[in-house]
Formats: sequence, structure tokens, C-alpha cells
Amino acid sequence: MRSLMQDANDFAYGLGLSAGLYHDQEQYVSGVLKNVWTAAAGNPNLTEEQARQRSWSQTFQDNNYSPAANADYGMGSFVEGDREVAAAWAQTGKDLDSSTVTPDALFDPRTAWQWGGPPPAGSESGEGEG
Repeated sequence: MRSLMQDANDFAYGLGLSAGLYHDQEQYVSGVLKNVWTAAAGNPNLTEEQARQRSWSQTFQDNNYSPAANADYGMGSFVEGDREVAAAWAQTGKDLDSSTVTPDALFDPRTAWQWGGPPPAGSESGEGEG
């Protein structure tokens, strides 16, 4: 009886090692496939380690098709989008007002550090000396 139990323990130990190796290989292949999906259609900002740690559902949801297929066409989304567009245009107006790279920049005193001053009289190139 003791011999049979020892054989059974040895057999179970052998299966345990095989199952562990199988699990390691399965995790490795799964990680590689997640990296391939992420590189082909997923988030390009993820590192290989970040992609490997994500679940398969997270990995498959992260593509260019899902947001378009599952878009929120509710009125709240349109209102929020309109608010964000208005804020972006307001910021663009502020940026243009304070920008030193505008058509009148040659005559704006704030741009003197960018070039050598107004072009000399009679200069046709329109470029400064700096």
C-alpha cells in the first residue's frame, strides 16, 4: 500500500509540474497575443507590460471600432460636446490675441526678441536681420 501511495504522489507531483509549465506557457502566449492586438489595433501608448496585464475584455474594447460602434448619441453628449467646442474656440481666440506669430507681428513690440527689428526701408525681402 505504501508503494502505491508513493507512486500516486510521484504521479501527482509530475502532473503538478506539467500543469505549472502549461500555465506558464499559456500566460506567455496570452501576453504575446495581447501585445500583438495592442500593436495592431489597440492603444499605441501602452507598454508591452501594461498590455500584458490587461484582461482580454479590456484588450478587445481598446480599438478604433468600438467607440464608433458604441457611440453615445444622447442629447447630454451633444450638449457636452458643444460646450467643449465653445471652450476650445474661446481658448483659440485668447491664443490668437496673445500670439506673437500673427500677420502684424513685424510691428508688434512683443516680437522684437524674435527678430532684429523692422526691415530696413527699401528692403524687398521683408525679413529682419536676426
